[in-house]
Amino acid sequence: WAEIKRAGFSNTTTIVDGQGTFVAKCARIRGWNDRFKIMTPSQTGLAICDTLKTDKKKQQFTCAQGVDVAWTICLVAATQMSSDELHVSRDEHGRGDMAGGDD
Repeated sequence: WAEIKRAGFSNTTTIVDGQGTFVAKCARIRGWNDRFKIMTPSQTGLAICDTLKTDKKKQQFTCAQGVDVAWTICLVAATQMSSDELHVSRDEHGRGDMAGGDD
């Protein structure tokens, strides 16, 4: 079991195991595309998630040796879902609906 937490208005999630031990963190890399990095508590890189240059709707995962790709996909998905509340959909007049984004 694990728990994923994100501090308010932050783009970084922390992952703790069932005993409450900090296992890793997943952070959005600033920029135009959806890019993420997953690191250990000591800042060692575990994985990078980047968009494909040929198709911006698809993502590519590059993992360190021994890192479970399915685990990294779950962490990135959880990070994307947890940051959804930071986005506000706007209509053609610039008014927000305050319902969050759908990306």
